[in-house]
Amino acid sequence: MMGMQAATATAAWTTFAVSVSELIRDESNKQPIAAQSGFSGLQDLCASGLASLTANYFLEKLLAVLQTEHIKHFWEQHTADPDVQQTEALLMASLQTLCAVVQHHLQLIKQLQQHMWASMGSPGQASAASVLLGLQQRYTRTAEAMLTCAAPISIVAILRRYFGVKLAEFSQARQNTINSSGSDGDEGEQAEAMDIGSGPQPAASVMGQQWADQLPQVLTFLQQLGLQAVSEEAYTAVVCQHVQQHLSRHTKRVFDSPVLPAAQAYVAAVPMEFLRLLLGQGEGQSSLQQWQRRLSYYVYETVGQLRITEMFDIVVDYPDSRPAVQDVKDCLAHTNLHHKFVAGFKQAIGERLLHAGAATSDIIEQYVSTIKTLREVDPTAVLLEAVAEDIREYLQSRRDTIRCIVTMLTDDSAGGTGEGGPEGESLFEELKRTVADEGEDSDEEAETDEAAFASAESWEPDPIDADPSRSARSRRMHDIISMLVGIYGSKELFITEYRVMLSDKLLSKIDYNCDREIRTLELLKLRFGDANLHNCEIMLKDIADSKRINSNIKALPTVMTSPVRGRRQDAASIAPLTSTITSALFWPPHQQDNLKLPSQVQAMLDTYGSKYHDLKAPRKLKWRPALGSVTLTIRVGSDTLDLTVTPLHATIIMHFQEKVSWRGSELAKVMDLPPAKLRMGAIFWVNHGVLTESRGSGGDAMYTRVEQLIEGGANKAAGREAGASLAPENDPPLASAQDLIRQDMAVYETYIMGMLTNFDAGMPLDRIHNMLKMFVVDPPYDKSADQLAAFLGRLVADEKLALQGDMFRKRSSTQ
Repeated sequence: MMGMQAATATAAWTTFAVSVSELIRDESNKQPIAAQSGFSGLQDLCASGLASLTANYFLEKLLAVLQTEHIKHFWEQHTADPDVQQTEALLMASLQTLCAVVQHHLQLIKQLQQHMWASMGSPGQASAASVLLGLQQRYTRTAEAMLTCAAPISIVAILRRYFGVKLAEFSQARQNTINSSGSDGDEGEQAEAMDIGSGPQPAASVMGQQWADQLPQVLTFLQQLGLQAVSEEAYTAVVCQHVQQHLSRHTKRVFDSPVLPAAQAYVAAVPMEFLRLLLGQGEGQSSLQQWQRRLSYYVYETVGQLRITEMFDIVVDYPDSRPAVQDVKDCLAHTNLHHKFVAGFKQAIGERLLHAGAATSDIIEQYVSTIKTLREVDPTAVLLEAVAEDIREYLQSRRDTIRCIVTMLTDDSAGGTGEGGPEGESLFEELKRTVADEGEDSDEEAETDEAAFASAESWEPDPIDADPSRSARSRRMHDIISMLVGIYGSKELFITEYRVMLSDKLLSKIDYNCDREIRTLELLKLRFGDANLHNCEIMLKDIADSKRINSNIKALPTVMTSPVRGRRQDAASIAPLTSTITSALFWPPHQQDNLKLPSQVQAMLDTYGSKYHDLKAPRKLKWRPALGSVTLTIRVGSDTLDLTVTPLHATIIMHFQEKVSWRGSELAKVMDLPPAKLRMGAIFWVNHGVLTESRGSGGDAMYTRVEQLIEGGANKAAGREAGASLAPENDPPLASAQDLIRQDMAVYETYIMGMLTNFDAGMPLDRIHNMLKMFVVDPPYDKSADQLAAFLGRLVADEKLALQGDMFRKRSSTQ
């Protein structure tokens, strides 16, 4: 009995294998297959319990044919590198052929399942049901794996090339439609830059129905081959790459117009319509909504990254780049690019701004533009706080920072609406505006209940990146002037430097016109208080008094009566002389000088002093001959030079009226100056071609007056004749702000040295600072820790103290 069943099964298997081979080979037959003709022996095999083995055998035969014939032929067609049009046609034809084969095989599997279900009537055959249920899924998954694993080239690359060509065609056709609607010239260029005209249009109306039908058909073929995930990967990469390239091409260096609205409109008009064509209607609507949100975020992220790389240039072009600033603000509000923004912007600032080749004034201007720009990007000032720290630290290391800040803040000749520039462009205009804003705030101190309630409702917590030691209100309250003055942590250095610069300006004035200085001082008084600028107010009052006194003195008779001999004597004419009479206690200290003026100039000073004594008895004048300015007209041959120089330079050249040549040592002795300082003054006239320098016997310098201006010197002098300007000096007569603060700190040196004598191990900075505040009362210690640190550093440089780690100690005699 068992032998008969085995023989029957063997015969049935042989018959079934032959019929399957013929059935698979005859792919043109699409008709339903009868069990007796197409699946011979199937019923006997099922009756013998070989249903699972039979189904697996049939599946393996189908997959073997698919791999050895159809998939191999598919990749042989795509191995070559045809042009774009051939690629499209070839892909469509090969996918269609392969899909026809797969669909035929699936139909055969379905028919086999039906016949096998009919043949398996007994309960014992129910174990093969699980095999039959998943037979089509097994075929599809295996066919997909065979197609992708046997690929000599990536199928994703083929699909990306195909979808990329199609998307580019649609984008170009969409653009041509817009350009042909009446745009030409500049308008055409603007249209090319992401202008989408009247809005989205279906792909069929732009490209034609035949073109629109091909894309869904290709996607259907891929889904039938089980390549849905591969196709999604391909067109996703193509769409994102197309958006990125388009934004990069039309966004770079475009700062004068916003980019985000046009970018979002372009995405809705081109990539979204392309995806709508691929995904179709119905269930694809939810996918389209996801794609719309996804592409919207991708636009914000891409534009944000592009703007971050150009942030330094955006700040340079501010305020003309306000549209780009708004783009940055919107991108940061919709993405998490804050850390990348801070890191990228700080790197650009470090590479392009904070280096020795950049002028301090340029760094300050860029700092001000950075403050204005980041205030618009982030009203909470968290980004500004993170970015500006490096700029502040670098500016602290520059010696001329405070002088540049004071110069820019008090210069009312640059920027402003009066010069045709934008309002608030200069720091002086910023000072005026902040003072006006503070005045308005003071008038509105009484906040209504409604305003307080609205403010409470609009409250938001600080970002996680914010400094917890500072409140949001304190960050927003700091304006540009406060941030600039606060670079050194105190306004004392700023006020001291302003006092020095005001002294320079006032001492160089000849006409006593101080209207601009008075206006600037009044603004600063509103900002920093009257008490802090009281000395500057006295300085300006001295100028006004000097003008009045100068007029009264010149109104006196030109002859004077000698109080000793009681007879009249001729007085030197003081008509060319004007003086500035200062109150020594309120002006910055002047460096001591021993300049000996020419006799005729000294006679004028004596006459002026005598008249002042007669007018203001018992007061007398104490002249500072190195201060002030002298206006000279020099004739050399047929050339004339009109220059405004310092008294030192004027004294040097006046001595050459007496002699044609002077030895350097001899002239220095006559003028009571060190030879080095005399040479610095004489070089000024050598550079102007008025004097020549040579070496005499013993290596001493010899200066000779020329009879005709030297050509090089005349050219240099011609540039000076356009406007009077003081000759620069390497040794300025007024001490700098740093020197004044050092002099103020010098009175505490004795206390510091005494403290460190009792502490051999040394003391840290904060402890020295606290002990000085506690015990020093005459004069009271009112300096900041930064000022004390700078003074202790000077003592270390002078080798009076030693610094080990953070401990200052007194230097011993053996060190």
